[in-house]
Amino acid sequence: MNLKTIPYKGFRRLEDWSLKRYLGHHFAAFESAMTLLNLRRLAVFNALMMVTEVIIYFMPEPGVSYDPILLGFIAGNAIILPALWVAIKQPLADGLWQRFLVVLDLMLIFTLTMGLTLVTQGSFDHLHLVIGTMYVMVALLYLPGPIMGLILGGITVLFSLLLPRFQSDPNQQYILINNLFVFALGALVLGFLINRDRAATFKAKQELEELLKHDLMTKLYNHDTIIELIAREVEAAKADRQPLSMLMLDLDNFKTINDQYGHLKGDEVLLHVVDVIRKNTRTTDLIGRYGGEEFLIVFTRTELPMAQRISERIRNAIESVNITGITVTVSGGLSQLTNESTEAFIKLVDDKLYEAKRAGKNRIMTT
Repeated sequence: MNLKTIPYKGFRRLEDWSLKRYLGHHFAAFESAMTLLNLRRLAVFNALMMVTEVIIYFMPEPGVSYDPILLGFIAGNAIILPALWVAIKQPLADGLWQRFLVVLDLMLIFTLTMGLTLVTQGSFDHLHLVIGTMYVMVALLYLPGPIMGLILGGITVLFSLLLPRFQSDPNQQYILINNLFVFALGALVLGFLINRDRAATFKAKQELEELLKHDLMTKLYNHDTIIELIAREVEAAKADRQPLSMLMLDLDNFKTINDQYGHLKGDEVLLHVVDVIRKNTRTTDLIGRYGGEEFLIVFTRTELPMAQRISERIRNAIESVNITGITVTVSGGLSQLTNESTEAFIKLVDDKLYEAKRAGKNRIMTT
């Protein structure tokens, strides 16, 4: 069964609503990271609760029998804990199963705390277990605003409906229900503020990581990042037995352009060249600035003849662009991966690039 087709689409839309606009394209990564963090924290919390409840079960009873509630929680935890472990170790790409498991675990935890609170009414008229669990959960876990509101509101309503069965004093009922409502609202506000802080921290971290991976001027992958990506693609191509081709481009006579027109004009030329490269490559291709005026383009799952056609298209497009009176040409070295290491593969296209330079420039040399 496809999880996307079952009636949780409304549930997913509620989850997405809270912070999606604020995080933009970082939202999917944020949601995935927070879901995994939720699972890990719940696994630790449940393990600690399991030990605590087992100890309480074997302690002398204080006049009120907790045994049915404790045994129910221990039995439920015995099922939830392995499920949490599996969800952490083998996450599904969709993530719906993990989020559903988080909600299911919260239901188990709140069932325990509400049960312990209700059975003690008349002996100990308190709310601290339920309220404490609310605040611990919103502090520990990422719960999107609407989902958090549904959970806290549902707990408040359910507790209010069950309380008269265990508490006969109307005044105590009124006080307990009103206090729970106020504290649930406070937990919701606190959870919202914590979520905003989590999102802001995550967004700043993601933007910093992106900044560190990209060249400041061209916004292409920088030298270290493109080398890392090439190494990853080389390993993947070998493992999957898929073709991989790579082009190294270098602007011809770029030093002369800088000397004659100035470095600002040289930067303008570089940006025009980058724009042409982007327009003539595919979304699956990887583009990086290897050096000053050198670029690496990785054609994933592409054999040499196709890569050669794309490379010539790029070269012709660059030559046809007139940048305020300056005609720019490029030379390139192109090769398809056979069984080389990453370093050898880069050296191969580098050698072909210098062959193109020696042969008169404005051409692509292929292995």
